[in-house]
Amino acid sequence: SRYHLDSIDVGVNIREGQGWSDTLSMTCQIRSTNQSWTPQTLVRNSTTVFDGNTMFTFQYNMTSLGDPSTLPTQASLACWVVGYDDAGWALVSSGGNTELDPWMTVPLNNIGPDLSIESVEVDAEVAPGERVSVKVLVANRGESLQTPFNVSIEVIQGDRVELVGKAQLSSINLDTATSISRGFDAPEGSWSLRVTVDQEGTVWEVNEGNNEWVRSYTTSAAGFGGTVAAVGGTSLLVLIVALVLRRRGASPAVDEAELKASMAPEPLNTGSTESGSNPAEDDASLDSGPRGPPGGKVALSSTAKPMRGPPRAPKEKTSILLNTKEMAAQHFDALGTSPTIGGDPAVNVEDYTQLPPGGAYDYSAEGTFYVGDENVGRWRLNEDKSFTKISD
Repeated sequence: SRYHLDSIDVGVNIREGQGWSDTLSMTCQIRSTNQSWTPQTLVRNSTTVFDGNTMFTFQYNMTSLGDPSTLPTQASLACWVVGYDDAGWALVSSGGNTELDPWMTVPLNNIGPDLSIESVEVDAEVAPGERVSVKVLVANRGESLQTPFNVSIEVIQGDRVELVGKAQLSSINLDTATSISRGFDAPEGSWSLRVTVDQEGTVWEVNEGNNEWVRSYTTSAAGFGGTVAAVGGTSLLVLIVALVLRRRGASPAVDEAELKASMAPEPLNTGSTESGSNPAEDDASLDSGPRGPPGGKVALSSTAKPMRGPPRAPKEKTSILLNTKEMAAQHFDALGTSPTIGGDPAVNVEDYTQLPPGGAYDYSAEGTFYVGDENVGRWRLNEDKSFTKISD
């Protein structure tokens, strides 16, 4: 095979009645109709004499002379020999024995290994410093291969090439595939991931063009954090509706009207009522009669008796401007899950770099959380990209 030129064994038997004690020179060449490799010549002594035949053995390695994958289908190995017997007579052959008319011509078949990268799986979204998992599926579409080869995984950023993963396979059978998994820390900015099979070129293959896979990526702390913030702060109403749906699944007693009523701002009360009186009845009584000038007293009827007792104290005004925390508090009251008041003060960190190691991100409709074991705890991502630790 043209893909096994690393070990070509040729045996020569010379029948000579006068005896042969000298060396024998053999020249072999890979040739075809449109290209020929450099001829290679070896000189050997005889190995043994048996039944009147002087035997010679030659072993060639032609892998460094050319690329067998570029040879046409009619390529062949041609050899011719030169030597003299003990009487000084030149070696002759019943056929040809020159460069133009070789003593031996053997066609090279096109059967060989064909390594290929079938697929590469990489984490869809990563941030700088996070662990990236890579899974590579390597297959052999040609004949069985017993020569060891490497699978290399590299990160390319500008002119810098870093080897982040490598695996050595000792062999691979015909029409089989093997999986390789490696991991590395994602760099920041734009970079490329390159996976190469047999990067050193130790295996001659039928097709050398399917041994490399390259893909470009961009990771940015600001971009990744911005995406999370957009999901978490798109609309308070969307978040509340999602929470209502989740709450309904747990307790059907919560009514959406009750939730809307709880979020509505408290109306400004400018009137005054007695302790225990009904404001709705007072408003109705004020609307049912004639109105006088501002500040004036209005008699509801000619027979009405004047009201007795001390004047009623004015009720404190309630601001109608509620901030986001107050609206969330009203929402939790409507759901019957008011947040805990008091307890330990909240623990905050400025960004993800100050989080304890060993956790993982959890994305849900309630927001983005960083969760781990009891040493890590549970942290909520805020809109300013800071994190707040949540008590269990």
